[in-house]
Amino acid sequence: MWIFDTVGLTVFMACVGLAAGPSFFSGLQKSGISLGMVAQAAIVFARTGADAKARGVTAFLVPLDLPGVSRSALRDLGTRAIARAVLSFDGPRHGIAAWLAAPAPMGSLDFISPEANLAAAFVVKTPAAMVDDMFAMAAAHDVDFLQHKSEFEAREGIDLKHDLAEPLGGEVAFAVDGPMLPTPSWKLIVEVYDASRLQTAIEHLLERANAEAVKNGKSEGTLVAEDSGGRPGWALTLPATGLTVHYVYTDGYLVAAPSRALVDRALQNRASGY
Repeated sequence: MWIFDTVGLTVFMACVGLAAGPSFFSGLQKSGISLGMVAQAAIVFARTGADAKARGVTAFLVPLDLPGVSRSALRDLGTRAIARAVLSFDGPRHGIAAWLAAPAPMGSLDFISPEANLAAAFVVKTPAAMVDDMFAMAAAHDVDFLQHKSEFEAREGIDLKHDLAEPLGGEVAFAVDGPMLPTPSWKLIVEVYDASRLQTAIEHLLERANAEAVKNGKSEGTLVAEDSGGRPGWALTLPATGLTVHYVYTDGYLVAAPSRALVDRALQNRASGY
């Protein structure tokens, strides 16, 4: 556990060993933490992959003012000099932390090769519930937010939660898996429960964006159907960004990359168990 003081000038380290489960840090207590009484946050290193050896350790930034985190001063010779404390983590997760699902195998990583330069992945419980939380947080800061959201959805003919969030599953993985030049070989893999509904939403949003582009005298985006080995896919081009994204739906996932070759390679990785 790394503890940072309030001005970020001094860092002390103590070792914490635990197996991160569904409640992550619930029940964890560490005594003798230097600067524990004045720290603003802790970085807790926890084993999240039991079979991954040294690679199965994840760092979590934990603000010490969160619900369920408590600290008490140690009454010893070091109390005044270095504000030693006992830190306790107990209680359910709240806010953004509550969106995280329990550690579990992730099929999205099967599309990424072991030679990837960079890879990151996470699992959330329910994207639709996350959207509800984000809308609630926005409404708490802006009393007119929900009205503006309803007006936007009516004007654009789309339901943000129903059409975009509910079709998604909880897994997301991103990787740079290949050369960086001339175009970075990135991959994005997202779990999808309802590919048909999500694809309809993408096509509708592009149609609305194109209508706005024509109104402003700008180039329209395109969505071109592709076929590779009998597997349907699409190439989405957005002139305003200069970006073309190729993607397919397969085995409950959306696999996207800047070229069809990278998409096909991702599919081969999963098929071969690379």
